[in-house]
Amino acid sequence: MNVIVLEDDLDRLDYLTGFVKRYSQFERLPVKVALATEKFDEVKEYVERNRGKDALFFLDIILTGEVRDGIDLAIFIRRRMPNAQIVFVTKHRELVMPAVTHNTLPMDFIPKDVGPRQFEQTIRQDIKLALRKITTSKPTQSETFVYHVNEKYYEIPIDDVVLIESVPKKANQLILYTNKTIIPIYGQLIDFERKFKILYRCHRSYLVNPNNVRRVFGKPPHVLLNRVGKNTCPVSERHIRELHQIVDKID
Repeated sequence: MNVIVLEDDLDRLDYLTGFVKRYSQFERLPVKVALATEKFDEVKEYVERNRGKDALFFLDIILTGEVRDGIDLAIFIRRRMPNAQIVFVTKHRELVMPAVTHNTLPMDFIPKDVGPRQFEQTIRQDIKLALRKITTSKPTQSETFVYHVNEKYYEIPIDDVVLIESVPKKANQLILYTNKTIIPIYGQLIDFERKFKILYRCHRSYLVNPNNVRRVFGKPPHVLLNRVGKNTCPVSERHIRELHQIVDKID
């Protein structure tokens, strides 16, 4: 994910971009500062050149020496990069509502007058939230499975995914079974089901990759999986027929 910062105070510009770089490197996040500038037009040029890229914008609203402001720029960004994440950084709290009413759809507002600790904590939260939004909006045909553990993001080929199991009585905690490993991850089955159409909800607590199903068998019904160790999972009665059809087509 690319981060773009527009700020007319050069000291604050250096502070904000430096913090984003240090935090991203420390957490090993797929984040880089692609542009840090005090110039309105440089951000416009970046947007025109990078419409298809994932991006998080930190925008000052009032810009010294500019007739245009951060709200104008956010409108421009939203029209050309509808999935971009926008955060306004401003000391003008009275401009929050005008920004919202102009359909800029900002993800957050950060007041400049908060203390350094709160400011940095908000930046961290916004980066993590932007990454989550981006990963959940990826095309469902993606060949890469993206997940996060302890706020770090990882990718594996979707074909390596065998099974995802929800953890009983643990909200947003799942277990990912690949061909070789077992990985505790965060998320909800419904989100992965919507994002990766290849995964099939065979049971309320399980998502299975039909490409890694050897056969459906038994009473109560189960699937036999292509992996060592845990290699079965239950199938709800109402899903048996459909899962049989999917697996038969693959074979």
